[in-house]
Parts: sequence; structure tokens; C-alpha cells
Amino acid sequence: MYLPHNIAELVGGLSFDENTVGMSDSRVFTFPDMVLKVEKHSSESEQVHKMMKWLQGKLPIPRILGTASENGTDYLLMSKAEGQMSCAEEYMLRPQLLTDIMAEALRLLWSVDISDCPCSNSAQRRLQLAEYRMENGLVDTEECDPDTFGKNGFRDPRQLLEWLKENIPEEESVLSHGDLCLPNVFVKDGKLSCFIDLGRCGVGDKWNDIAILCRSLGSNFRGEYGGKVYNGYSEDMLFERLGIAPDRKKMEFFRLLDELF
Repeated sequence: MYLPHNIAELVGGLSFDENTVGMSDSRVFTFPDMVLKVEKHSSESEQVHKMMKWLQGKLPIPRILGTASENGTDYLLMSKAEGQMSCAEEYMLRPQLLTDIMAEALRLLWSVDISDCPCSNSAQRRLQLAEYRMENGLVDTEECDPDTFGKNGFRDPRQLLEWLKENIPEEESVLSHGDLCLPNVFVKDGKLSCFIDLGRCGVGDKWNDIAILCRSLGSNFRGEYGGKVYNGYSEDMLFERLGIAPDRKKMEFFRLLDELF
């Protein structure tokens, strides 16, 4: 694999594995104490660099060790997150603890002062990116929930996009992770240790993260990833820990918006 000179110097002849967990278009290589993310240059790859620099000292995230951009490809070398993905079996078997951890993840995000945050993850901004993806054939309907398109859903991504434009909710702005699913939150010794995959992080609606997190929790407990079903979880558990009532309309809006990414 080709690597830019400054990245190659840092990883040397170290052994590595390729991490295939997740649904992004990037390639992720794990070294003993580093992670290298390689992806086509995009607004998202630009955003992750900006946000990781801005978030240092504000949230538990990896440290940037080296960056490069050559021939339309971006390279990001980071420190390795400590612990395990929150979808590891030891936490799936302890739904009460996992729900506590994910509620804490949301509260940590919401506690960050966003007054000088350099990036936006607003619904309007994401709709602009979604339209670009649709116009360039980047929306993969095969990866969407089965009822989003077809007989019981929207005719096609264009109809969904138009519906979303007509139904933008009033936003409750916080620091939004943008893709708060279980593989993007690491846990060590029963406590949150690191947020990863920050390409969509920025100022956005709190219900965006809640919607993505609830979908991820439900999918993992139902066994949609890996095939094993885990018991003892209900969505109400998360809202009880957050002390808020679910806003189903907003959650559905952001779930559907995410289908275009």
C-alpha cells in the first residue's frame, strides 16, 4: 500500500490489520498503538481534521499524529482508542450499563461550548450534502432500512429529499457527533473512553444523535449485526436516563435524513 512520506516514516515497518467494521467508504488500518484512516478527499474528510483539532481537550478523542493529502486521497494517522467498541459482547450482555454509558456519551457532547465550533452539522447543511450525494449517484438504497423506499416508503431518494426539505424541524443546537452509533464509542473498564469517526461532527440538533443512537442500539440488540440477539434492552431505558421524553417526529426526520448518507 502506498503511503505519503511523512506517514510512512511514522508507521515504519509496523505490523497492521485492516478494520472492516462500519459502513463508511474509508479504509482503516490498525497498528499496535495507532490507527490510519485512508479515504477519498471530501467535505467530510476536511471536517474530521478541523473538528479533531478543535476538540482536543474538550472530549475524549484520538490525538492526531500525522496528516497528508495526495492525488485526491486524505491520510489521517491517529492514536489508537483505548478499550473496546461499545457493541462488544461484554457490554451487549449488560444492557443497563451500556445504556448508562451511551446516555453519558450524549451528555458529554451536549456539555461542550459550541460558541466557536468551526463546523456545522445542521439539518440544512446535511440536506445540501445529501443533495450533492444524490445528484452524483452516491446514495445506496440497498443499505437503507427496508421500509424507507418501495411499496411502503418513498419512491426514490429524490422524493425523500423533497420531503425532508419540506419538514425541517426547529433545531435544538448542541455539539452533534453526527454518527453516534455503537462502533464509534469506545469503552474501557465500564466507562466511556473515546469517541471516534468525527467526520460529521459539528453544531447540530441534539435529536440527530439520539435518532442514530437509538437505531444503532435497537439493531445491535436485535442481532442485525453478527446474528446474535441480546435481551434486556428497551428504548425507554435511554430516555429514562436522559430524563427527557422521546420526540418521535424529530427522530424519524433524522433517521430518514441519514438514509441519504
